[in-house]
Amino acid sequence: MHDPPTDDDKLAMSLAQLKQGNLAYNTPAKMKSSETAHVTARIAPGTVSISILESGMTEIPGTQTQTASTPISSRMKMSLRSADFDITPLSSEEQIVAGNTPTTWEWDIIPKHSGKLRLHLAATVELNNLSRDFTSIDRDIAVEVDPISAAENFVGKNLVWILGGCGTGIAAIWAWWKKRKKPAAQPTA
Repeated sequence: MHDPPTDDDKLAMSLAQLKQGNLAYNTPAKMKSSETAHVTARIAPGTVSISILESGMTEIPGTQTQTASTPISSRMKMSLRSADFDITPLSSEEQIVAGNTPTTWEWDIIPKHSGKLRLHLAATVELNNLSRDFTSIDRDIAVEVDPISAAENFVGKNLVWILGGCGTGIAAIWAWWKKRKKPAAQPTA
């Protein structure tokens, strides 16, 4: 008499059935503080060549495309997260991975500040209503301050204070000018 398989046994059997695939992802290496950039990730079974997986990725100067090996299932999720960027997903988080056509995920990113910022990309396999993160990638992106954008942001956030300061300065100059133009009082004898 055999004991029924435990949840751990079921998970181990499911994980053993995963196929090997590849992940290609494209991110900017450098950005300016005010610009929007595009991030693309693609997953395909191992039977699809790396060159096909990378084809169609953004070929803009300043971007980097890298690949990584990852277990794949027929249903996968891809997430892109960061506390340093505003991230807008342009595709569904969960998609089907099958056949010889790579599955693509895309996001637009806008940096919240300048400096060395980090993006976290995670590929998650779905197994019988269970999910497991397999490939996690952290990518550092150098974000440079765009002086014009920084000045526009400063003025936009502080316009009331700037106008108040200018008004006070003008009022002070006006008062000084009026006081200066008054004739000096003549002493009475």
